[in-house]
Amino acid sequence: MHTLGAIRMKLHRFKIQGFKRLEDIEMYLEDATFLIGQNNSGKSSILKAIDILLSAKKTLPSSDYYSVVDEETGETKPKTTKIVLEAEFRNLPEESKTWRGFKGRIFEYDSEIETGFLVIYKKTYQLGKDVVIEFKSKKRNIKEEFKDCKKPQDYINKGIEEEVISHFFPEVNKNIGKSKGALEKLEQLDEIWDIVDEDTWFKNPGGIPGNVLKMLPRFLLIPVDTSISEIQGSTSGVLGKTLNELFQVVRENSDNFKNAQEYLEKLSKELDPEDDTSEFGKMMTDLNSVLTKVFPESQLHATTDLSDPNKALKPSFNIEMSSNIKTSVENQGTGMVRAAVFGMLRFRQKWLSEREDEHNRSLIICFEEPEIYLHPSAANQMRDAIYELSSTNSQIVASTHSPFLIDISRKPKQVLNRLIRNKKSVKCSTFSVSNAFLELQGDDQSYVKMLLKIDDYISRAFYTNNVIIIEGDTEDILIRESIAKLPKEKYLRIISNFEVLKARGKAAIISLVKYLISMGIKPIVVHDRDNGIEGAVKFNQPIKDAVGTNGRIVEMHENVEDEIGYHASYEKPFKAFEQTQNWGENWEDIPENWRNKMIEIFGTYISE
Repeated sequence: MHTLGAIRMKLHRFKIQGFKRLEDIEMYLEDATFLIGQNNSGKSSILKAIDILLSAKKTLPSSDYYSVVDEETGETKPKTTKIVLEAEFRNLPEESKTWRGFKGRIFEYDSEIETGFLVIYKKTYQLGKDVVIEFKSKKRNIKEEFKDCKKPQDYINKGIEEEVISHFFPEVNKNIGKSKGALEKLEQLDEIWDIVDEDTWFKNPGGIPGNVLKMLPRFLLIPVDTSISEIQGSTSGVLGKTLNELFQVVRENSDNFKNAQEYLEKLSKELDPEDDTSEFGKMMTDLNSVLTKVFPESQLHATTDLSDPNKALKPSFNIEMSSNIKTSVENQGTGMVRAAVFGMLRFRQKWLSEREDEHNRSLIICFEEPEIYLHPSAANQMRDAIYELSSTNSQIVASTHSPFLIDISRKPKQVLNRLIRNKKSVKCSTFSVSNAFLELQGDDQSYVKMLLKIDDYISRAFYTNNVIIIEGDTEDILIRESIAKLPKEKYLRIISNFEVLKARGKAAIISLVKYLISMGIKPIVVHDRDNGIEGAVKFNQPIKDAVGTNGRIVEMHENVEDEIGYHASYEKPFKAFEQTQNWGENWEDIPENWRNKMIEIFGTYISE
């Protein structure tokens, strides 16, 4: 079987039931995953759900359970007492089949793109009860030769290595019994079980959470309200903790530290208050002479101990930041501080993984609105950093309100999960950016790549309910100036529900239509008919074929200038702008033919 090159476990599919406003949603994740949607649509709840999935939390508060607002009373009432989090982790290494407690729980997958190993993991929280953890598993039956074993020694006698048995049962001549703890330990003895080709859910397999969580990815959440204390706090802050821990690692392997210990021992003798020939000793003698005059039977004693290097050699870090000038952390901008915390927390998790894990665990970083507080150029750099990290050992899940944080031309596999909120719940639509692009062929791929190089506006299509594809700048100017003359209520409805994308030519329309349709978006295509213009009219039928029943087409009579009643052979966008300046301030002042085309494009958003 062909397995993947760079092995790192990643969260591939995540199903959430009964959590917060997420009644029942399923989403897919890749190296880079973006959560988009309106405010209060559940983006932060998804990040918290991933946190719970990978944590050791036994119970959840009642406020976490899915609730609805009673329309009559306005009171929030719980609608479920159960939360289910089900996750499919893919890209497991070949060695996962040998992980203790995982026998029969590693499955193979074979898609058109890749093959590998997966595990399906589920946590169920019942209100007021401890969590139930389950693995998707093949049924397991104890091997015939081990059915009569009662003591660890019995298993040893039948061929199980003593080292394996004694790890779980140190007293090899004591009856194992049938307690829950004993049975869980037996579950980890893969050698005594036969696998049956029948799927089941197995509850609390072998030593959860310790045995499982140490294999699953680590988790890091960077919330919107990331605290400045994470950097500034000398002992409680994450940066201070990490610096001190790093100092300990360096110190333990340092010859200079060993030499320092020898000198500390010599220094302690010089600081001995019991030695009346030393300066410290003279001070203590003088102090006690005064004390005994007042309290004859009293004395002050002092000792010095420099033998503990943790106390004797403890660094003090003064943490500042600099942009154009160096200042204390609290005097730096929120965006800069937040970016620093992001980098620091990521480093710490990777470092802990390398120190504490038997294998280098992957890391899932959940980032709430990375673009917040950042200048556009800094936001672009943050975007680049996210994509770079998602190409290595980190899987990035980011909630965002900015289409400019998303670059669908990037090579890391990426998906967009669009959350749509209604009165009672949230629905999720997943767009596989990478797969959709790969499905394009030849010129279609090249055209889309060209558009992405010119402008990153295509990602705005995922933030709206309706997408209009136009040929270029001329149509863009005319549409913008036209809707601006609508009554305010209609204008606001349109800008809230529509996004206009420029294909920059009829040939590129075909490719852009195919790309958007492959991701479930049904576009409205606006283009000139161009009768008599051989180089342009030839694209009309291919555009029609590409759209099919997955959208609609609005054709100009011949060209957009004809609809308005003027001619332009050059400087077309500027000529169009000049025409709009001759219109009045109201919708009725726009040429009738063009008004009708606008109604054809926007439908009831204008006509009603």
